[in-house]
Amino acid sequence: MLGVTTEGYKDILSITAGANETSKFWLGMLNDLKNRGVKDVLFFCVDGLPGFKEAISAVYPQAQIQRCVIHMLRNSFKYVNYSDLKKFSSDFKAVYNAPNETAAWSELETVREKWGKKYPYAISNWENNWEDVSSFFQFSDNIRRIM
Repeated sequence: MLGVTTEGYKDILSITAGANETSKFWLGMLNDLKNRGVKDVLFFCVDGLPGFKEAISAVYPQAQIQRCVIHMLRNSFKYVNYSDLKKFSSDFKAVYNAPNETAAWSELETVREKWGKKYPYAISNWENNWEDVSSFFQFSDNIRRIM
């Protein structure tokens, strides 16, 4: 588990191997962090593990939780033919590089108009999980690169 301080310094918070990665496992990890002195967390960037958001909210209720953009992209790309992947991913950069949430949604609509008929699941992955990525856009470019 990697953390970034308010001063911008990265810190390894935990290196742990578990039998399996479940929300119960992560709840234990988060409680351990809290018991070791991590009092507050502004932002979590996570994969789509079921129950993970609830585990985070139980330990750090004020934290914002966002689905990792890389995980979102990989999930979308699995629906795109290899022959279109380069162009599709290039077009999609406008979504996650948008300066704010409104612009990002507008860019997603543009991508949907171009690719939505051919790859509806690649687009709906973002539409259906928009709440999980929207908090990303409230931060500056420099902070978003760290995330």
